[in-house]
Amino acid sequence: MLRRRRCSIGGAPARCDEHHEGTDDSDAGEVEQLRDRIDRGCRPALGFERRDELPKNASGKILKRVLRDELEELGLANAAIDEHGYVTATIPATVEKEVPVVAFFAHADTAREVTGAGVEPPRLRYEGGEIALGDSGRAIRPEESPELAKHTGHELITTDGTTLLGADDKAGIAEIMAAVAYLVAQPEVPHGTVKVAFNPDEEIGRGVVETLAGSRSRAGLMRAHGVFAIGTGPREALKAAVMCEDAAWTVHLARALGPVESFEQETIDALHHRYQNVYGQR
Repeated sequence: MLRRRRCSIGGAPARCDEHHEGTDDSDAGEVEQLRDRIDRGCRPALGFERRDELPKNASGKILKRVLRDELEELGLANAAIDEHGYVTATIPATVEKEVPVVAFFAHADTAREVTGAGVEPPRLRYEGGEIALGDSGRAIRPEESPELAKHTGHELITTDGTTLLGADDKAGIAEIMAAVAYLVAQPEVPHGTVKVAFNPDEEIGRGVVETLAGSRSRAGLMRAHGVFAIGTGPREALKAAVMCEDAAWTVHLARALGPVESFEQETIDALHHRYQNVYGQR
C-alpha cells in the first residue's frame, strides 16, 4: 500500500491530507508529484526575505537565480531575469492549432513584518490541541485558529516560530515548478503555450495608497497597469476610477490635436469644488 498525500502548502499551517490508495502506476506517479511539490516548497534554498528587502538585497537576487536556474534545469532554456527582478520562461505548445496562452505566475516576496530567511519548516501529524512552534515559545492554538479542528489526522507543515513559513507565495512557486516539471516530462500532454513568471513584489496597492496620501485625488494612472483608485467604499472608489479614466481619455484626445495648456491652480480648485459639491450631487 502507498500513502498518498493530497497537499496544499498555502496556509498557516499548510497541510497534506493523507489516505490509503492502491499501488498502480498512476497512483505512484501522483504520489511522487505531490511529494515533489512539498519538497520544493520546504527546501531551504527558497529562503524568502521580507517584501521591503526584495528585490534589492543579495538574498533576493540569489532567490531569483535559484528560480531561473531551476527552470533551466527543467528544460526551459529561455528562462531569464530582467533588470526589475522578474523571472520568466515559456513552455512551447504541444499542439499545432491556435489555443489560448496560459500564464502561471506567483510572487517571490513575503510579509515585511517578519523575516522569511532560513526557513526550516517542521512537518507533523496533527492529533488535536495546540501546535508548539519549535522552541520559540509561540504556538498555533485552536481558539485562535478554529480551522485547525478540521485537520485532525492530517500532516501539517508549519514555521518553527522564528521565521515566516512563506507559503504565501512559496506554495504557488512550488506548484508552478511541479507543473512545469510535469509538462516538460510529458510532451504527449496536449496544451498551448504556457508562460511562467515570478514577480518580485505584489504590493502595488501599498504604493498606490502612499502615492495618493495627502492628495485630494482618489485615483491615478499607473504605466503598464491602468487605473488604481481608493475610497471609503467600492462606490466611491469606482466613481473616482471612472472620473480618472474619463479625464485621461480627454487629455489623450486633446494632445492628439496639438499642444495642451494647463489651467491655473485657481481654476482647477474652482472646478474641483464644483465637481465635488454641485455637479451631479443631490
